[in-house]
Amino acid sequence: LQKAYMFDFNLDFQGLKTDRTAVTWYTKYESSPDIDFYGLGNTTPKENHTSFSYDDLTTDVDAAYKAFRHLNVGFTTGYLHADTGRGHDDFTPIDELFPPEQLPGFEQNTQFTRIGAFIDFDYRDSKTGPRSGGVLGMRYREYWDIDKKTFAFRQTEYEFQQYFPYYNKGRVIAIRSAVVLTFPKEGNEVPIYLQPVLGGNDDLRGFGGYRFRDNHSVYVGAEHRWYASSNLEMSAFLDAGKVVPLKRDIDVSRMN
Repeated sequence: LQKAYMFDFNLDFQGLKTDRTAVTWYTKYESSPDIDFYGLGNTTPKENHTSFSYDDLTTDVDAAYKAFRHLNVGFTTGYLHADTGRGHDDFTPIDELFPPEQLPGFEQNTQFTRIGAFIDFDYRDSKTGPRSGGVLGMRYREYWDIDKKTFAFRQTEYEFQQYFPYYNKGRVIAIRSAVVLTFPKEGNEVPIYLQPVLGGNDDLRGFGGYRFRDNHSVYVGAEHRWYASSNLEMSAFLDAGKVVPLKRDIDVSRMN
């Protein structure tokens, strides 16, 4: 047991909701005593396994508009308060294993404001458990470090999903790819807890959570799903991805 916990709530402003518009307010408090950390880059050794604690309070307001049947555009604004420190697992302490220049944002109590926009073309037959269709989405955000003025950056996320059913939708081939690009502003850095990561239950599932992190990430995956019985769905998947420090290194070569 790692004694992590989270409280969150989501408020939907029904008075502002129409067939085309929606406004939501989401707030979360998270306390995680151990976030795995192996260093920065795509070739970090397992022997560097350590951890840091992470507490954050986030609150965001999203406003969305359905421009066409499957096309949604929107605006987001919010606040993030983050605090980090040494992890509580029996690893070598993170600040003894890595020099300070490889740990931007560590042991910093930092407040951010963020603002951005998003757009997605979503033609899936279902948002949960889709069997056909797909989605193409992009989100852009700017983060401003309120107090220290040292961790301002821009982040752009792209995601593509496509589902190919056969046998009367009893079997599905799913394809997904995602790219995250993070650019620190002049004289600033991206804190380690906001850098793109790969590994865990959502992507690069052959590795543990937070296995790789750096300024940019790229992921591609394919999955075959089928019903083994009326109450059991199974899947076989193949994942590949990598993290890189520079945008020019974003490609599909030398992936994990």
